[in-house]
Amino acid sequence: MIRAVAYLDLLGFKDFMSRDKEGAIRLIWNYEIIIGNKLIADGIHPVASYAGPLQKVAEKRSADKFDYFLPFSDSLAIVSKDSNVEIFLKQVDLAPEN
Repeated sequence: MIRAVAYLDLLGFKDFMSRDKEGAIRLIWNYEIIIGNKLIADGIHPVASYAGPLQKVAEKRSADKFDYFLPFSDSLAIVSKDSNVEIFLKQVDLAPEN
């Protein structure tokens, strides 16, 4: 199966780590909590349950195309669930606006 990987570098993270290690760790945890909450929300109210134009908004704000979220060092890697790269990139917020 073809998948996409988004590799995101957190600019200034190493400097932040040298100034406030606990704050930097909380930042990574916050990312993980946000993604986890999005996945829970997607399970409760999936994208397909929205009507009309709201479905496009819900699709972009969802994380239902994320399979793995891997924070490490000063970077994040997010792996797509399937080969629907267009929606995955919108959810990572890397796709150009239409």
